[in-house]
Amino acid sequence: VRWEHTLASDRVAWRAFAATAVGDGFAIAGRAITPEGERTARVWRLADDGALRWDVEVTPPGGGAADEVLSSVAALHGGDLIVAGQIGRGPGKTNVWVVRLTADGKIAWQKVFGAAAISS
Repeated sequence: VRWEHTLASDRVAWRAFAATAVGDGFAIAGRAITPEGERTARVWRLADDGALRWDVEVTPPGGGAADEVLSSVAALHGGDLIVAGQIGRGPGKTNVWVVRLTADGKIAWQKVFGAAAISS
């Protein structure tokens, strides 16, 4: 083991679902869950030594959903990321969600495919 990094908080449970190497470190996609049950999609960017570079909550177009998760991540040339997962939009509706993040964690674009298809 070269290093180990733990995200810790007494208010949030963190879940990592996917990781990928990027030119200068790593990117991790997942979600955070508060004790009240609020689930938010998150992406973490770590330096090569495991230090946290940034941590961003990714909100779906149209606002938060009851259940959102980013479960895959891929690095693009130049440090941008493509993350994908799913969001819940209404009872029984689960939709595919794809987001492109810039190298500094800003949303470049995002799309939702399914019953409530929207994009920004």
